Amino acid sequence: MADCPPYHLHALTDDLLVHVLQHLDVPSLCSVSQCNKRFHGFVAEAHEAWKAHAASMGIPPPEGHRCSWRDVVRDVWSVRVGDCLEIVDTYGILSVARVLARLESPSAGPLLLVHFEGWSERWQVWVHRLHDRARIMPLSMEMRGVGSRGTHTEESFEATLKEVQGRLLQGRSAWPAPSGSTHRHGGWPQPYKMPASAEVGAAPSDFVAEIQDPNAWLSLQLQIPFLPCSQLAPDRYRCIGMQHSATIASWPGR
Repeated sequence: MADCPPYHLHALTDDLLVHVLQHLDVPSLCSVSQCNKRFHGFVAEAHEAWKAHAASMGIPPPEGHRCSWRDVVRDVWSVRVGDCLEIVDTYGILSVARVLARLESPSAGPLLLVHFEGWSERWQVWVHRLHDRARIMPLSMEMRGVGSRGTHTEESFEATLKEVQGRLLQGRSAWPAPSGSTHRHGGWPQPYKMPASAEVGAAPSDFVAEIQDPNAWLSLQLQIPFLPCSQLAPDRYRCIGMQHSATIASWPGR
């Protein structure tokens, strides 16, 4: 890479070069930037663009030279099982919720299954990462809305996760809509929304999760080492990162 053979990097069009830069690690980016002024300009522009995007998301600078602004933002985008958030529930209450699964559904879009901590399995709820993003907030020091069972321990979380993954690995599983109020904060999350033709006051629909290749789906469920929310809450950078990774601003066709 450092030698930059003319029949390799120099032959790239601008569009192809941008694509290549998106997949290089930090040392390789440094090597490319030294090839000539054109490459240096592309790397510098990409650096500034990622830096601006990070600033717009409230992300602090990366420590030292371990990673680039691009890597910092991409890490924020990578939602993982075990991430801890605060989500507005179906009664309009902001409550601590733990990510149990992610699902990119062809019919329903990009979804997360969360469990509202301290509450029963009836409060394992699907949310849409795009349409429900206004509900999803960073975990706070107050750790709001925790139920009477208290926050998850590592043992209780792993037991809950095992039960949930067992249901999803069946390929098709039904998830009843939680109770709630249609008059507060938009009622139910997007996966449970009633069709436009439904009568006013009608109950929300149950959500049916369909997974064509359960083993492939399971391999994509990246999981972080468990930490109780009381240990996560003081790390504001991490909490903001978990919230940003759980939400997206756009999705093809939606």
